[in-house]
Amino acid sequence: MIEKQQRKLRAVPAFAALCLSLLCAFASPALAGEAKLGAISIKDAWARATPPWPVATLAFVRLENAGADDRLLSASSDVAGQTLIHRFVATGDRPAMEVQREGVPLAEGVTLDMRAEGYHLMLLNLESRLDAGNTVPVTLTFEKAGAVEVAFDIKSLLPPGLQGGKPAPEKPTN
Repeated sequence: MIEKQQRKLRAVPAFAALCLSLLCAFASPALAGEAKLGAISIKDAWARATPPWPVATLAFVRLENAGADDRLLSASSDVAGQTLIHRFVATGDRPAMEVQREGVPLAEGVTLDMRAEGYHLMLLNLESRLDAGNTVPVTLTFEKAGAVEVAFDIKSLLPPGLQGGKPAPEKPTN
């Protein structure tokens, strides 16, 4: 009787290991460009690819707040010397970019769809080129929800026929 119980106990770790390996094999990883932080869903996160001489690029994301009022306070990335939240403002015939030093309010039930002609992120003083098809990590910090790192997809805005095949132009000199 004791020997039978010992065999069962030895089988438990093996069974647990099998279950864990199956769980890992079939678990779907978080998609690039998406994350969840409390009641805030982060979707469609992407940044523009850069030319061979990167200086800055724009990044966009959709923030859906299903909970209490919050605020996107800041963004940061290891590939950028500075990351700012900007807002495109058209006043008369002189469009301008305004840095959102106080962040961006994200009221309960609101979806903020960042785009070039509205709120967006600016990744400045880039350390290297951002190539289409890769991802770049960006940390979004919210006033109440906290911080989350999101993998922003890098996308080219050029038509597929113009994305490759030609040597890159030399860095411009001014």
